[in-house]
Amino acid sequence: MKSMLTVAAASLVMFTAGSAFAQSIGDGEKTFAVNASKSAIKFVSEAPAEKIQGTANGKISGSVTLNLSNLAESKGTISFPVGSMETGNKLRDRHMKGKDWLNAKANPNITFTLESIADGVADGAGAKGIAVGKINVNGVEAPAKAEIELKYLADKGLFKVEIKALEVKLANHKVEGKQGVVGSKVGETIKITGVVYGKAE
Repeated sequence: MKSMLTVAAASLVMFTAGSAFAQSIGDGEKTFAVNASKSAIKFVSEAPAEKIQGTANGKISGSVTLNLSNLAESKGTISFPVGSMETGNKLRDRHMKGKDWLNAKANPNITFTLESIADGVADGAGAKGIAVGKINVNGVEAPAKAEIELKYLADKGLFKVEIKALEVKLANHKVEGKQGVVGSKVGETIKITGVVYGKAE
């Protein structure tokens, strides 16, 4: 009985979030194409010997289709080229994109595929939830999820997705690097954050 009540409550929360969001941008499904010039991705590697911070800006692409009646049924993809990743050190960047690491030549893009938005909660002209899906890094796909915040900026006609934290475990994507580097100088898990803007198609 308790589990049935939990499911019912969760469904009501997601419906409420979708309804509140729909009041801002309209009913039904809305598809937003990523605006590359306004969007920005950041990533952080933390290891005992070094903390590495970087960006991947200017070439982010994809689209998100929101189901405003039920956010759980939202879908989409967000992608950026490995070649756009920078850490402020050109030699390190070249190594990062090489075949021992992200292998940009063979696997040029990192792509997150959105399969659902779970635990949607209304928040003014937007909503908060968990983006659930898969991320493809180094040509290897693995399950992933991230806390996100959705907003509609009515004055600009833009949809905004703030990615709070998407964790990528390198071992899940067969990123081995040079022997002994992962876990000492490069974190075993990379944290991705960012802000992605989109305009209705």
